[in-house]
Amino acid sequence: VNCAALPEAMFETIMFGHVDGAFPGAGKAKSGKLEASSGGTLLLDEAESMSPAMQAKLLRVLQDRAVERLGEHGLRALDLRVISTSKTDLRVAGQSGTFRPDLFYRLAGAELVTPSLREAGEDIALIFAHYAQLAARRYGRTDPDMGFGLQQHLKRRPWPGNVREVKAAAEAHAL
Repeated sequence: VNCAALPEAMFETIMFGHVDGAFPGAGKAKSGKLEASSGGTLLLDEAESMSPAMQAKLLRVLQDRAVERLGEHGLRALDLRVISTSKTDLRVAGQSGTFRPDLFYRLAGAELVTPSLREAGEDIALIFAHYAQLAARRYGRTDPDMGFGLQQHLKRRPWPGNVREVKAAAEAHAL
C-alpha cells in the first residue's frame, strides 16, 4: 500500500473493506488490503505519509489483530506480517510528534537502514550498470561501456532524485 497516495477519505474502505451498502455507491462486499493480506505480508510504503487519524485507525487494527469492515459489526481476525518503509526516521518522527510513537513501536521489529546514494560509493556504478543493461536489452542494443571515467563521474554526482534518477540516467546512457 502506497501510504502517500492513499486518500484519507478512502483509507477505511481501502484498508478495512466494506459490506454491501455500507455507503452510497458501495456495491458488493469487499475485503480491504489488511484482510486480503491475512496469511501473508502487507507492505506499508511511505508510512510517514499517513495522517494522524489514519495512524490511529491502523494502530487499533494492529493491536487487536482484527479488522472490522465498514458497515459491519463484527471483527475478522488477521494473521499477517507488516513491513513498513519510510523516507524519514520514524523513531525521530515519533519524538517530534509527526508520527505516533505507539504505532512506531507496534511496527518496530527488525530495522534495515539503507544508505542514501551519496553514501553508496562503488555501489552506484553497479546500480547504474544494472539499469543500463536492462535498457540496452529492451531496446536491442549492446551493453553500454562502463569505463573508469564514467564510474568516477557516477560516484561524484549527488543524485538528489535517488534511484529514479540513476535509472533515468542509465536508460539514457544505454541509448
